[in-house]
Parts: sequence; structure tokens; C-alpha cells
Amino acid sequence: GGGVRGGGCVDCHLTQVSFPQVVLVVLSLALCGMRMGEAAKGNGQNHDEHHAVLFSAYRPSADNVVANESIIFNEVILNREEGYNAMTGIFTSPQNGIYSLSYSALLAGGAVVQVVLVKAGTAWCALHGDLPNGTSMLSERTTLLRLVKGEQVWLELQQGVVLGARGPARMYFQGYRISD
Repeated sequence: GGGVRGGGCVDCHLTQVSFPQVVLVVLSLALCGMRMGEAAKGNGQNHDEHHAVLFSAYRPSADNVVANESIIFNEVILNREEGYNAMTGIFTSPQNGIYSLSYSALLAGGAVVQVVLVKAGTAWCALHGDLPNGTSMLSERTTLLRLVKGEQVWLELQQGVVLGARGPARMYFQGYRISD
């Protein structure tokens, strides 16, 4: 665990931030500032108790995305509470709560494409595209899910093809716990 230096939380300062992660960074810093203020008032919380569950990962290319298997987002930007596993692509809830989960994919035209968020083995919601041949579309989705500690969520390509990164258009998977 880090510590407090210069009135800020050392663990909350990030070295690189891309557009899809801005919301998570702002939320992290806001929570850090709020909780540090509470600790300064003597409520007994220490630095390690105040961090919320946050994760953000992306996939720099769509190479080797296999249908009906978890999509692995191997570039991890943020993984507070270590809920996201970059080897499997699975987020395991470290705490009970309601989570906001977001994901994106660059859908290829010419066939029906479906990228599904799976919760505990059941398809929960999906990105769906049926675009003309030779076209593509960056799609994203956010959903709220109640997860119990140990419950798992991941993404699967169920149908079609997703494309590799094109500039800032890339696949990402991120989430944060918003309440108990």
C-alpha cells in the first residue's frame, strides 16, 4: 500500500490516462480526496481502507479473439482491489455491491457481430451490429449489475468479427463499485 504524501494519495496518481478511463480516474481521485478528508477528521479510517473497487483494461488489437471464450484485455491501466485478471479476462467481484461496467468493441461489417457481457455463465447484455460489408463501427455499452463477492463477469465474442485498434478506437473493459 502506498501512503500519504503532500496531502494526496500516492496510489491515486496515474502516469498515463486515455479517454475511456477519464471517468474512472476522476472517480478514484474524488473518492480518495473525500476519504482522506474523513480520515483527517479522526474517523479512524486509514489509507488502505478507503480505496474503491476500480478496474480498467484494454486490448491493443483484436488478434486471436476467439468466439465463445473470454476476451482477454491484457493492458491493465487500473486494478484497484485486484478484481480483474489480465491472464483470463475475468473480473471477480472482491466485494458485494452494485457495479457499473463498461465495454467497447470495433465491430466489423459484412456479418452480424455480437459481443456479450457474461455474468456467472449467463449472457447479460450485448453489443450487437449488422453493418454493410466494408464498414465498421465503434460501439460501447454501460450496465449496472449487482454482484456478490466472488461472482465473475467477462466478455465473449459470440458471433462475427471485431477489429483491431485504430487510433484511439480500441476494445476496453472497465468498471467500478458504486454502492453496497
